[in-house]
Amino acid sequence: MKPIHSEKAPKPNGHYSQGILAGSTLYLSTQLPADDGTPGFWQSPTRQTQSVMESLLAVVAEAGGSAASFVRVTFYVVNIEDWAEVNGAFADFMGDHKPARGVLPLAALKGGWRVAADAIAVIA
Repeated sequence: MKPIHSEKAPKPNGHYSQGILAGSTLYLSTQLPADDGTPGFWQSPTRQTQSVMESLLAVVAEAGGSAASFVRVTFYVVNIEDWAEVNGAFADFMGDHKPARGVLPLAALKGGWRVAADAIAVIA
């Protein structure tokens, strides 16, 4: 097993790795949005989804993969009413690639965020 770390994704805030490569399978830790300072970022499920996907992709790229490497993405949302917006942002990010996906509603996320995601990718 090999830990994977990208400077382009938020630093771990605890005892974990951004990703662990086991053989050709990359297991990615849950990512929270990285506030980029744009107006309304805290309220925008679309921008938060883009941010977590950018962070996940940064770790995948560090391991040698691309967006096409994702085989499963799991989203965690505080308000299930945000799902259409999250799903739309995810579809825009992924294009024609359609990995397996899950969504889990939660009561809260650390820091007051509305969206988080983790993933599994295969690095060829």
